[in-house]
Amino acid sequence: MSAPPRPGKTPKAENFPVLSRHLPAASRAPVLAFYRFARHADDIADDPEIDPEEKLARLDALGDGLRNGNGPPEASALHEALTGTPALVEPALMLLDAFRQDARGKTYESWNDLILYCSFSAVPAGRFLLALHDEVDEARRPADALCIAHQVLSILRNCGEDYRRLDRAYIPAALLHDRSLLAECRTAPALRAALDAGLDRVDDMLAIAAGLPGRIRHRGLAAQAAMTVATGRRLARKLRRLDPLAERVRLGRFDLLLAGFTPLMHRFR
Repeated sequence: MSAPPRPGKTPKAENFPVLSRHLPAASRAPVLAFYRFARHADDIADDPEIDPEEKLARLDALGDGLRNGNGPPEASALHEALTGTPALVEPALMLLDAFRQDARGKTYESWNDLILYCSFSAVPAGRFLLALHDEVDEARRPADALCIAHQVLSILRNCGEDYRRLDRAYIPAALLHDRSLLAECRTAPALRAALDAGLDRVDDMLAIAAGLPGRIRHRGLAAQAAMTVATGRRLARKLRRLDPLAERVRLGRFDLLLAGFTPLMHRFR
């Protein structure tokens, strides 16, 4: 749930667990409907063949469909899954604000600007899961940190593709003055420094997020949170070592297998 994943992806293709065996069966339909809604909105915002005004019109139609149950099937399906519950509908509507920024091609000057964007593009996913499972407010801060950490990881690993394909730069100008470096085939020292600065902030957010499993009452959701923290740490370490301009940096099956052991460790503490 996060800058934005590539078009055509499915839940299994994400670098964090969208659906997992840890979630109860009753949660799977609304979670999947939320994911499909976000994915469809993301694909609209990221389509280079659609002009900005048309993108905004389609995103508005998604919002209207979510509120009234009509319109695009992704919106009506989520409307039906959520039965109009405001605490669950609001996070989905917040996502659309982030995709509108993407459609307009907004850039970010400071780290705080990027965090504000992430508060619309990533935080709603965590808030949705917490509300869906009636979790306590104490879980919000670490959940927000976890969502933002994964969003920033996605931004860093996709920075070259976003710039070349969409002329979009998410890395704040305060960290990277020359955005043309994103068009290169390999990471220049200045860009490497910006990536590492971003990863330092990701590490800080993952440290806050580490307390999330202990604040969640639902055992399955706590296990998924632990796994999501673990995948974030492994992806951050990979981005420290590898060049996202020269290769696709992603978690392999072995990384996901090791991350999958984290919920077991959490359970037996």
